[in-house]
Amino acid sequence: KSSGINAEYGRLPELLTVCEINGIEITHDGYTNEHPFLIISVSRDQDIPTILNRCVMVQFIMEIWEQCESRQALCATKFEEVDPLPGSFNILLHSFGRKVAMKEKIDIIEDMEYLPLTGDVNCSNPDHVLYICENYKPKAKLGEPYQVYFGPLVGRSNRAVIDKFSVKKTNSISVELPM
Repeated sequence: KSSGINAEYGRLPELLTVCEINGIEITHDGYTNEHPFLIISVSRDQDIPTILNRCVMVQFIMEIWEQCESRQALCATKFEEVDPLPGSFNILLHSFGRKVAMKEKIDIIEDMEYLPLTGDVNCSNPDHVLYICENYKPKAKLGEPYQVYFGPLVGRSNRAVIDKFSVKKTNSISVELPM
């Protein structure tokens, strides 16, 4: 099963270490700091919760239904091999390399009406969350992404512990210095 991970900077070493310690077999497509999305294949789906629970630098894992070079190519996809998702859904857009304005995000999401979804949109508590992940050239102000990923969210990692253990957010630090 192919999954996408937002794996910017030190996230790949953390992911590989967690997988090694827990005996999880993965393959990945290589990683550069210019491309924050990492495509991995996990040998067993039941290993994904372990990855999400143990990695704090990985933001989320999604199943990739489609990987394209443009939004137009994504819109041309028929999704014939994808079973329709019953229940409510929400579509989120995650971009890297460019800030996408809210109006543009809404327009992009509304263009996805061809998807195999039978339920209602529910932004607060959906049964299914679908992600559109777009990768832009660095510091792109306008234009189209050069990579687009689309698929359902498998899960989010435990990033809340980053704030819990952040030295920057600690009120006081007790240090003992020898005299």
